[in-house]
Amino acid sequence: MDLDPSTDQARQWLSDELARSEYHDTRSLFQRLIDWLTERLADLQSTQGTGGVSFPPLVITVVVVLLVAGILFLLTRIRVESKAVTERRTLLGDSLLTADQLRREAERALTENRFGDAVLAWTRAMARDAESRTLLPNAPSMTAHEVGTALAAAFPAQATEIGRTIDRFDAVAYGDAKAGREDALTARSTDAALRVAKPVIPPRAGRSSRDGDGMPPTSPDQSAGSSGDRPDSVWLTGLRS
Repeated sequence: MDLDPSTDQARQWLSDELARSEYHDTRSLFQRLIDWLTERLADLQSTQGTGGVSFPPLVITVVVVLLVAGILFLLTRIRVESKAVTERRTLLGDSLLTADQLRREAERALTENRFGDAVLAWTRAMARDAESRTLLPNAPSMTAHEVGTALAAAFPAQATEIGRTIDRFDAVAYGDAKAGREDALTARSTDAALRVAKPVIPPRAGRSSRDGDGMPPTSPDQSAGSSGDRPDSVWLTGLRS
């Protein structure tokens, strides 16, 4: 055989090799495994009349059933572990749209009766809007559950609506659930409510609840003497203007 083929001859050899049937097996890996087990079972049965090792048919059947059960168990575990990894997917995903752009996308989806897409877009608009208000500084890396927890803390009066919207987002985005018009309208109303609501700002880190003289903390310009002894409005109300 010529071990130094020409370019055309080498190309023909490669084409002939790739045309072989083993390169075109369209069976799934699981189906190939089942076929292999079936062939082995047939081999064991064929040895019983030829002087080879003989196994009772019941034993062979039990072994095959156990093997198949073990394979199914492993496949199930793989799916569960894969799902656990994907559950870390963030609410915003790879979206770079602004809150207003997401709202327009949601309105368009609602008009076209794509209620699931509308739920996703309005929920993401809530997160993006909160990010722009510095309520969710880590929004791009937060899961839906984390966003919902943070928003509920900032807007306790709307906590129930936030929880309902986030749960529906999870069901549609990760659970393949179907959303209806009512789900989309709920997400829209929750987003609208948060847009006009004043968030509850937690105490600022690094400062005590009162100054050394027992008075509520003063703002920076007050401490400079420009505004007298007026207490900080955030300390009094829990709301930032």
